[in-house]
Amino acid sequence: MVAFCLFLIQPIVVAQSTQVVLEMLLTCTVVYAIYFFIRKNYTYAALFSTLAVLTKETGLVLAITFPIVLFLQLIKSKRWIETCKQGWVLILPFLVFSLFLLLQKQANGWFFNPNNLGATKFSFSSITQRAWDYSIKLVWFEQGRFFLTIFSLIVITLTLVKSKNKTLKLSQTVLTFVVFGFVFMLFSAINSSLDRYFLVMIPLVCAIYALGVLYASRLNKTISIAAVCIGVCFAVFNLNNKNKNKEIDLSYRNQPKTFLQLFQFLNQPQFADKTIMLDFPLYEATQDSRYGYMNNPVFHPVWIKDTIPGEYIVYTKPGNLTNPSDTTELELVQQFNTGSVYAFLFKKK
Repeated sequence: MVAFCLFLIQPIVVAQSTQVVLEMLLTCTVVYAIYFFIRKNYTYAALFSTLAVLTKETGLVLAITFPIVLFLQLIKSKRWIETCKQGWVLILPFLVFSLFLLLQKQANGWFFNPNNLGATKFSFSSITQRAWDYSIKLVWFEQGRFFLTIFSLIVITLTLVKSKNKTLKLSQTVLTFVVFGFVFMLFSAINSSLDRYFLVMIPLVCAIYALGVLYASRLNKTISIAAVCIGVCFAVFNLNNKNKNKEIDLSYRNQPKTFLQLFQFLNQPQFADKTIMLDFPLYEATQDSRYGYMNNPVFHPVWIKDTIPGEYIVYTKPGNLTNPSDTTELELVQQFNTGSVYAFLFKKK
């Protein structure tokens, strides 16, 4: 319950749960797959691992993790025949993914999306930098999770020191967490990464913290209760970073608020039939009312990269302000701002 409740209020979870992205579904399948695997229900583990693979290629991390954990356990137990009879079903995700690749080759002419392959980097400096920026810093330390990490390390270390056999209980769970975390870190360090991709690691952080709280309650119940309260406070205080627009906390709401102000201004009679140049995603918002900003704009929107000249041009930050046209040829008409998000409407002189 501690892990579950703490997970629900993590900034990245609160933000992503309100967005239409694959990471929420992927995280759900990962949690179920790991749960059934550590309970030795390999059929359901294979099923949810397959669903993870079909949701996103990151699900391959599960498919790789489970056989590795089984092999490591086999080295100790040496029950090869029994384990193989139970665990053979774990090859199902690989079979399904192989079938998907064959179908994709037939339909598109390639096994892997060339755009994704272009973002893959194998240099040591790139791998270590991505591993630190995402798998370590973002997952374990940012958004107040540094307290969860430090507390867990201290309590689990003290428990090991006081333990007579110097081993942790739930060793299969811990082993699965460690292998999954390492494989996921390696997978994401090689491939192109975004902050939201690491939502799948947050349940592990919360589960390990809950394990630390459990051990702390055996040492001192007051400490465990205080630790839960502090963990909750850190999560709540980091729901909005207020300094940078990010999709993994509630600061992302500044962007639609700013864009809505901009469109309300542009949809006035004074801009009727005026040609206004827009970049992504503002141009798309004028073409599809499902974006929620407007329906049938009075002005004439054009794609900023088209050759069609416009009387007005919009720059945004974050967005295309990093590479603007010569602003000496532009006159600022209006500026809109919410938090760290800005939108500027310029008129060509």
